[in-house]
Amino acid sequence: MRSGARLGDLEGVECGLPAGRPARPCNSIKPLATPVTDPATGAEVYSYALTGPDWQGELPSDVHRLRMPTNTIWLLGRTEIHNTGEEEIQTVTGYQNLMRLLPLSAWPNNGSYVPPDGVYDPGVPSTPPSELVIVTMTGPEFFEELAALLTRTPLDPPDAAMSAVLEELGVHPYDRSKLPTDAQLELAKHLGLSCGKAEAPAAPRGRGWPGPRAVGPVGVS
Repeated sequence: MRSGARLGDLEGVECGLPAGRPARPCNSIKPLATPVTDPATGAEVYSYALTGPDWQGELPSDVHRLRMPTNTIWLLGRTEIHNTGEEEIQTVTGYQNLMRLLPLSAWPNNGSYVPPDGVYDPGVPSTPPSELVIVTMTGPEFFEELAALLTRTPLDPPDAAMSAVLEELGVHPYDRSKLPTDAQLELAKHLGLSCGKAEAPAAPRGRGWPGPRAVGPVGVS
C-alpha cells in the first residue's frame, strides 16, 4: 500500500517509519539498523530528517539525516501486504497510521505537532491534475513560471550546456527583453508539450507497481 507527500520550500522535516514491516521512503533509502521511540506515539520507528540544501542546524543523535539536493521533493512510500485478507489490510493500515511527517522544530517538543488546516482553492482545476493548468497558461506565463521553478529548484545534476542556452534565450535568469514575441512563446509552449508527450516513456509494471523507470535521475544527455 502506498503513502506519499509532496514537500515544497523544504527546510527540515522529520519522517518516522514504524519498525516491523518492510517499508522505505524511496528505493534509494535503506532502513536504519536500530529504531528509536517516537515520543508522541511510543511506537518504535526509523527516524529520518529530510533537509534541503540550505538547511543548517544540529540533529538529535537518533535521527538520521538525508540531504535532499532541492527544496522541493516528492516522497513516496510503499508497504508490503502479505495477502489480501481483511486482517492483513487492517494491520497495514494501522502501520500506516503510525507513520509521521512533521517539522524538525516539533521533534524535540515531545513530538507533538498539529498540522495547519489545508487550503482549498476551487479556482484551481483538479482534473487532469497538472496538464490543464499548463495548457491554460499563455506562452509568456508558462516561461515566467518555468523561470521561477528553476530558481526554487535548480537543475540537479547541474547542466552547464542547458543553463547557457536558457540564459541566452532569457528564460533563466528571467529576462523578458531577450525572449521572443508572445506568439512565438505560445508556439514554443505547445510544441514542447507535444514533444514531451510523444517522447514520454511507457509506464512498465515491476512487481505490480506501475510507473516510468526514468522519473528523477534523468541526467544531462
